[in-house]
Amino acid sequence: MVYNPATDFFSLWRNNAGQVSKLEVPGLDVVIAALARAGLFTLSVSATAPVANQSTTAWLKAAVPSYSAEGALNLWDKVTTTYLPATAALFLQLLEATAGQNGVSWWTAAGGPPLNTVGNNGDFAVRTDAPNGIYGPKALGAWPATPIPGTADVLTSLSLDNTFGSAQGDLIYRDTALWKALPLGAGGSVLASWFGLPAWQTFSTLFDAVFGAVQGSILYRSGASWNALGPGIAAQILSTNGPGANPAWVPRTAEFPSGTVMLFQQSAAPTGWTKQTVLNDCGLRVTSGAVSTVAGTAFSTVFAQTAVGSTTLQTTQLPSHTHGVPLNSGGGVGLVGTSGTGSIGSTPTDGGTGGQLSHTHSIQLALSYTDVIIAAKN
Repeated sequence: MVYNPATDFFSLWRNNAGQVSKLEVPGLDVVIAALARAGLFTLSVSATAPVANQSTTAWLKAAVPSYSAEGALNLWDKVTTTYLPATAALFLQLLEATAGQNGVSWWTAAGGPPLNTVGNNGDFAVRTDAPNGIYGPKALGAWPATPIPGTADVLTSLSLDNTFGSAQGDLIYRDTALWKALPLGAGGSVLASWFGLPAWQTFSTLFDAVFGAVQGSILYRSGASWNALGPGIAAQILSTNGPGANPAWVPRTAEFPSGTVMLFQQSAAPTGWTKQTVLNDCGLRVTSGAVSTVAGTAFSTVFAQTAVGSTTLQTTQLPSHTHGVPLNSGGGVGLVGTSGTGSIGSTPTDGGTGGQLSHTHSIQLALSYTDVIIAAKN
């Protein structure tokens, strides 16, 4: 016989001043109310489902129209996390939750895992025949095909997959309440202890946590550990103090003392130097003695010449030499300084030639050169 709340009632009769009074109450509702009064669970009689403590609260959805407490019984399902029409399995979940249990049910099986219609996600089953072991936990509505072996501390890959998933690279760790899977971290990250739990972190995050996050810091090894050297002040340089000592920031020493004079192959002086303009269009001379400056013809003028200066030779500049002079005297011809006919009282000369003009010689002084400037350190 199926219970019908529309027709099935408890009938109560009482003596009322010599008259009989009758009261009818839906039968199943009386039983539910009695169990609730016994403290086995909390009963909510309402047209809408409870929104708190659902796992320990039975919901009697009042019928419309309704007698007092008449309606449909709904119980909380931990698998679907919703209220469903009451069943024996849901009533067992209600009692487990009320008793403070975790709701995991243990089953028995032989010849293989239980049927997938048996149990809820999270349940376990003990195999009673060879190879023995434990199936579970049931996940996604299915039991594992292979039991966890009965020998101590042995787990199969399949049982771990069913419990923690099958993503490649995952790790298993224990948090404050239960074992969990830690997904593989991003490329370049490292596994670190992070506030009491393992976590994937980047090197930058780890360095910030250990050494601080001050911009410009430098990591160095001291005698006992790695440390961060904070940034120095402006214009300082990093200096080594030799083996067995830590590096340090020190004031920068000038590379050239003030007043140093140097040559630069550029038009303007470098920063921190002043171009010297007293000397211009001059040559350079290497000396082993004191440095001096000698005035003279400009460099470009000297090497622009194409001929030497004009020169007129004087008689004294000519090499010593003689010329033969023919003479005609009487019947024969004779030469000065030889035997012959006739005599001449003065030294004879030839007619002479030449205009006593000056002359020049060509010269090539087109020297290749590069320009430099002289600058002094400020």
